[in-house]
Amino acid sequence: MCGTYRPLISKQQIKGEDGQGKGWFSMELQHMHDGLARFENARFGFRVVRLCRGRAGDRPFYAFVAIEPQNLDYFGRHYQECVLSDFSVFGQELLRGWGETPPAEVTDHVRQKFGVEFDVDQEHIMALVWLASQEWEKDLQSAADGFIHDVENRRALKTGT
Repeated sequence: MCGTYRPLISKQQIKGEDGQGKGWFSMELQHMHDGLARFENARFGFRVVRLCRGRAGDRPFYAFVAIEPQNLDYFGRHYQECVLSDFSVFGQELLRGWGETPPAEVTDHVRQKFGVEFDVDQEHIMALVWLASQEWEKDLQSAADGFIHDVENRRALKTGT
């Protein structure tokens, strides 16, 4: 986190365990604001919504960014917390606010306005992303096959065969 951090969960919860005797505080904070939402114009009908943190001058801000599943790998390789001030290269910025962590009412607003489900298991999100990537590869192969077919047709028309 950049600057001073305000926890999203209470100190009593910080002392909690994950059922295996391990503290779960960092894991919970890392994924607390990851979610899924349906978008009509999304390639696969949904986007992964991530809480990003940036900096405008010396002021930290947070932004909820809706990322197409096929762009999640790019996001993972290029997102740098508290460094960037523009997230449009990753996806659609849904909402932005000052500070490092959005208040609960802001998260509720994003949930209601955009239909984001934040309580989705990370494994479920990654399974959907994997399925979308498989479909993406099929679409790319289909497009490549179509292009090759078009080139062959044009070549045949030119040569008269």
